[in-house]
Amino acid sequence: MTLEEEAREYANKYTEDSYFQAHESFLAGANSKWVQAEKIKAQIEMLYTCIELTDTGIRNKANELEQQLKELEDESKD
Repeated sequence: MTLEEEAREYANKYTEDSYFQAHESFLAGANSKWVQAEKIKAQIEMLYTCIELTDTGIRNKANELEQQLKELEDESKD
């Protein structure tokens, strides 16, 4: 059973005609393993994006410093 199937089965346990039961069904589905897994996946993706941006920022700063060093070295040759 996939996590999505588990979420549907979990929610279907609570589905009835009344508004109250429909609300309870929604809450039950919102707490399913599938929803929890999707939340975790989104958090992981966000962390990888932060790492990528940080890594890019570090590379950009290193390139900037290398350029400054090169300029200083070129000036001292003159």
